[in-house]
Amino acid sequence: MINAKSCSYCNKKIRTDKSKRYRNKHFFCSKECFGKWTSVNKIGENASNFKNALLYKKCECCNQDFTTYFSTQRFCSVDCKNRSQIKQVELVCNSCNGKFKRTSSQIFWANRRGYENIFCSQKCTREYLSGKNHPNYIFDRSLLKDQNKTIRSSKEMCEWRKSVYKRDDYTCQICKAHSSKNNAVILNAHHIIRFIDNEKLRFDINNGITLCEGCHKLTYGKEKEFEERFNRIVENKS
Repeated sequence: MINAKSCSYCNKKIRTDKSKRYRNKHFFCSKECFGKWTSVNKIGENASNFKNALLYKKCECCNQDFTTYFSTQRFCSVDCKNRSQIKQVELVCNSCNGKFKRTSSQIFWANRRGYENIFCSQKCTREYLSGKNHPNYIFDRSLLKDQNKTIRSSKEMCEWRKSVYKRDDYTCQICKAHSSKNNAVILNAHHIIRFIDNEKLRFDINNGITLCEGCHKLTYGKEKEFEERFNRIVENKS
């Protein structure tokens, strides 16, 4: 059904449909009439965006002063509001003995992960977990080294090799390949009784013999078979 209503500003008749629901009490024939009516009636306290007088308040979380138009506002920001709703527990730092706060969830997960100590900052964590308090601390770091490898690269071992080469005239005792300036041959000082089997004979010149790299590879895993032969060669030299 068609119904006629008057414009709220110029009283001009407006045709409206009764089947439609109109929430607003005021009707306008044009946008121009709506603008003119608003400029007269929607000012001051009647304006939709009207705000109360500016209020000065103190934040209940951070205790900082702030301004607001709302009398019910208690916090200066959403951040402070969220922090006020989190329950915090006061703790003592294991490094600097200063007091600090942590949430119950942070304490729960620290215990769940097996952290015995809780610190107020990363600086305190680094200071406390340095030196002997570090979980990976090792009193004698020399124990981490391969002792056999250290001995093989020692000064005594270098002197032992030179003595063996000099006695054998820088010549392989199997194939007689001789190393010189014009004919370089890679030489190895071989332990007749294996390096790992007897610690006392490691630096004994009579327990060493000069072999080229190719002949030395022939002795791998067969040291016992060559032992008697090499001992005879060394005895003849002495």
